[in-house]
Amino acid sequence: MMKRFILATSLILAACSSDPEASGLDVVRNFVTPEEYVPPPRFTALFNEPRPVLDVEFTDLGVTGKLILEQQDGPYARYISADLGGIVLQKGMLHSMYGFGEPLAGADLTEPLGLVIAGRAGQTDRLHTYLNGEDRTVSRTYRCEVSIIGQRSVDLPTGSVETTLMSENCHGITNSFENLYWVDRKRDEIIQSRQWAGENIGSLVTQVTFP
Repeated sequence: MMKRFILATSLILAACSSDPEASGLDVVRNFVTPEEYVPPPRFTALFNEPRPVLDVEFTDLGVTGKLILEQQDGPYARYISADLGGIVLQKGMLHSMYGFGEPLAGADLTEPLGLVIAGRAGQTDRLHTYLNGEDRTVSRTYRCEVSIIGQRSVDLPTGSVETTLMSENCHGITNSFENLYWVDRKRDEIIQSRQWAGENIGSLVTQVTFP
């Protein structure tokens, strides 16, 4: 899957070409031959209108890529790659992920998300549900401490954004990790982050660019 994700990265980078005479879909079609890869209609249809793009770096695996927004459902944003791997963010916080190693079926983020978006410190609990190799759910709980680090500027392709940097230190039975969130106060949303995804994947860095 990670090799295909690199191909997905190339496809989306081509689709984001600055050539004003070519649509994103045209560039994708010209980038690869049918023998190499044919993006599914579900993916290519997304280039009919400007959409947010999610930059992702799997820091422990040394893999980077871009995904495009497929669907926005309230606070939930689902981004997909050209081979239909997906990441779901809840106001920028990692909710679920599929197609990239150990599937994260979902996370209960009610407590940490509330503090992070509000810019408040405090203790919270979070619950992660994964699918194991037998497609059975495995749940893991974490006790976390949310802290305020301070104001930071984030440079996006569309310009600089003022944010509040928040940290979340979590401890479970077998794992401990720290998440970092850069919160855009105008949007009340995390636009940049470093988040722990699971034992087999480690951490990923995300940044959202809005059209």
